[in-house]
Amino acid sequence: MDFFDRLQDSEPQIVKNGSIVKCMDMQYDGFMVSDLLRDMLVNEDSENAAMYSPEERSQLLYRILHHLALGGPMCQFEDELEPYTETAKRLYKGLVSVQKNASTGKVEITSVVYAVNSVTADL
Repeated sequence: MDFFDRLQDSEPQIVKNGSIVKCMDMQYDGFMVSDLLRDMLVNEDSENAAMYSPEERSQLLYRILHHLALGGPMCQFEDELEPYTETAKRLYKGLVSVQKNASTGKVEITSVVYAVNSVTADL
């Protein structure tokens, strides 16, 4: 999937020979960043931040990768990219429905995805 290929084809590379390139530990938005993948995901000033456009960053596949790679405070990070990309692809395929358009013959996504930004409740 070429969506993830640019992580290896970028300059500087975020991934070399399948391994995520490490960097000095830094704290961004409550996340400990110790490699260039997480740096790209959370640090807007990263030299790799522009690798994905704002439109691409809003896509479901990017959001899945974001959540998998960053996890939470108890997340055990991977040193290889493949577990993230393979899991992201499987989740994406499980969440998205497609069908063939009878008039054009093209495959179209029929799923609707929503981002929940905040929830309030009157208890």
